[in-house]
Amino acid sequence: MSIEKNVQTILEVRKVLILDWDPIGIFTNCDFQYDYDSYDEYDNYLPEIIKIIDNGGGILDLCKYLEDIEDHMGVEKTPENLLLQVSQKIFNIIG
Repeated sequence: MSIEKNVQTILEVRKVLILDWDPIGIFTNCDFQYDYDSYDEYDNYLPEIIKIIDNGGGILDLCKYLEDIEDHMGVEKTPENLLLQVSQKIFNIIG
């Protein structure tokens, strides 16, 4: 995979994490024009997300990982149907 493809994939997953998941409400609580390419709040989770899929994991594995992150953060849990949607979007981008 080319570097350009890798960068594009990361930017697309970043966008899903911010717009569709966002467990701490970064995007919903801001008053500025959003620049997806420079916003990195959830970037620390990208390597594990990619690893899960590269190792044959599926949508439910991604859901579990996102749930684990929320548990670690101590935030309100995202509804299961939304986690499934987010995980499906991410899987479609990477997988």
